[in-house]
Amino acid sequence: MIHIAVLVLMSAGSVLSQQEGTFGYHPINPFIYNPAAAGMHGQSRAFLIRRDRWTDFDGAGSSNLMTMDGALRNKKMGLGLDLKSESAGIIQRMTAHVSYSYSVPVGDDSKLSFGIRAGVIDQSIDFSKVVVLNTNDPSLVSSQQKVTTWDIQAGMLWDIRKKWKVQVALPHLLENNLTYSETDTATSFLLQRQWIGSLSYDFRFGKEKAHAVSPVVLTRYAPGTPVQYDAGLIVSIADKAWLGGLYKSDYALGIQAGLHIGKALTVGYAYDVVTGAVGTYSGLSHEILIGYQFGKSAREEQAEKEEAEAKEKVIADLRSENDSLIKVIQENERTIQELKDKIAQIINDAFDMQEHQTGIFDKERKALQDSLRDLSDRLTIAEENRKGYTKQLFRSDKTETFSDEEDFAKQGYYIVVGAFLNKEYAVKQKEDVQKKYQATRMLLNKQTQFNYVYVAWYPDIDTALKELRKVRANGYPKAWIYLLQ
Repeated sequence: MIHIAVLVLMSAGSVLSQQEGTFGYHPINPFIYNPAAAGMHGQSRAFLIRRDRWTDFDGAGSSNLMTMDGALRNKKMGLGLDLKSESAGIIQRMTAHVSYSYSVPVGDDSKLSFGIRAGVIDQSIDFSKVVVLNTNDPSLVSSQQKVTTWDIQAGMLWDIRKKWKVQVALPHLLENNLTYSETDTATSFLLQRQWIGSLSYDFRFGKEKAHAVSPVVLTRYAPGTPVQYDAGLIVSIADKAWLGGLYKSDYALGIQAGLHIGKALTVGYAYDVVTGAVGTYSGLSHEILIGYQFGKSAREEQAEKEEAEAKEKVIADLRSENDSLIKVIQENERTIQELKDKIAQIINDAFDMQEHQTGIFDKERKALQDSLRDLSDRLTIAEENRKGYTKQLFRSDKTETFSDEEDFAKQGYYIVVGAFLNKEYAVKQKEDVQKKYQATRMLLNKQTQFNYVYVAWYPDIDTALKELRKVRANGYPKAWIYLLQ
């Protein structure tokens, strides 16, 4: 193969086209090919990828790639950087690009991103390393030559409801020539414009949708060459690890695996099982990936947002119930005061009635007794209404819906100081509250998966209300009572 390449390179006026190198980790890092993917994950990410091909062939080729990308504060724009070095035989290439992306919302929970990538390509050919039969051939180029040129790429990414991803990338828009010449001999490499398209879908399942199965297809096309494609499946396990397989047309079956270590570090390894006769003597073809994430992921930010929204809804409901309760209590207080004034008036009238005749007094006394009984009934009703509506301030639910930390929850009144969808946040608040209330524990709603942090439990409402006032005065003004019955 090297002899054939030498003959072509030495032919005067020859022009060769050169395509983009291939990487198997494009499902994990779509920014490899597409500038529109800059910042698509919300946080900043950096990757190092090393790819070796056909290691049993001398000079078969290797690639080193570093990418960095992240979103700006408004999440609509992204920036990126990529540096790549490639070598194959006597050819070496260095590229450096900066990328910019801009996203616009499209419908509900979808967005369309456009990206541009600009940079330089520096390619050198070491003609002195060519082994030839006739060293006196005047068409030979005897030295190492280097050519540098500008390069521009473009891309588009359509993220549909955070499930479908449709991508198109166009490398080498300028279609520049890299021309090497010495005397009358010239060799040119055409950076041919290409089309790269991909389609993927995330099937998420399991608790909190932490697992995913993602089929993916990527195609490459350049005029005058056959269409190439990768097709396969990536399986993500609890956002902690992934396994995948990609069939690379007319070349190999790629198998890859990776781990997310902690919240920042990512490592991966991919191996190509080369198909066809060449696979028996081509040697190893593989990729190694190391990545690092800065800041919180989009899923973590979304979880925190949902947590905050859920807490705000609980607080808003409690405030609304509290306002309604205050209005009813005020109305009941006015009614009670009116009744007290009426009783005082009746008592005064009773003393005045002593001056009347005995018969008339007996008649009035009976009327007075009837009025007192009527007022007593009205006071009882008002008090019952006040107590009944007071209970509306508290949330209530069925005991079987809940579980305590060690056993089933029991009936009664729980003084709650916090409600969390994320268990980690609930545990953290529990530990903080235990500094004041050592008996602080947690309740779990098995249907909604909300975790409630409570400081005390009481079997009766009067004791619970007294303790609630103390808890609110002791640093937890938004504490409330959950009634399980």
